[in-house]
Amino acid sequence: SGIQDGGIVFASDDAQRVREALVTHAGYLESNIDLIINATAEQIRSSVKALADRIPEEATVFIYFTGVGVNLDGKDFLAGVEATNLTESAAMVAKSEIYSTLMRKGAKVYAFFQANRTVSAGRYFGMEVPMVGRIAQVQGTLPGASVTSYMRNGKEVGLFTDSVVGVLAQLRTNRIPIQEFGWQVFYRMRRGGTGEFGGGSNQTPTLPVLINMSSDSKF
Repeated sequence: SGIQDGGIVFASDDAQRVREALVTHAGYLESNIDLIINATAEQIRSSVKALADRIPEEATVFIYFTGVGVNLDGKDFLAGVEATNLTESAAMVAKSEIYSTLMRKGAKVYAFFQANRTVSAGRYFGMEVPMVGRIAQVQGTLPGASVTSYMRNGKEVGLFTDSVVGVLAQLRTNRIPIQEFGWQVFYRMRRGGTGEFGGGSNQTPTLPVLINMSSDSKF
């Protein structure tokens, strides 16, 4: 996005990493994955609609967003690349709009967000919890905290992304209960990506927040 504060410079690389992990380790068909990088709000909206149009009823949908998220007047928004400030909702897509588009097909949505969660006027991204639909939400960091990264193979990678990808590679399946997956990511991040036990990270993810979904639901 064009927002100077809050942007994630390695977001594009992270999105590619998640896509590769879903295909390589989680059994997702390449043709079933939509990757949108440096997208405008309208491109995000169109991609979600196209996905909703082609999925079967009761489908399972995995969403991974890395970028700028904000909470305006109690609603969460994902910023498009054209957004230039954190209050420009016209250049953003409401999270609830993404969910409702997919809900029309009765989809189960597993959503992962790697975004800075700066508190402004008592509000922060991820505050909005949907009341309807079957949704699991995981945030890459706690309220008030920022996304961190480190170098891996000469490239900057988000700690949350690296942990999600690492857990998928370790398990080599997507048929794992969402709560268990959340704990695995949590522990991996707390080790700071070292693969060793013990605290090494200054970033802590949230565990899945489940809406009308059981803790053993599998994606």
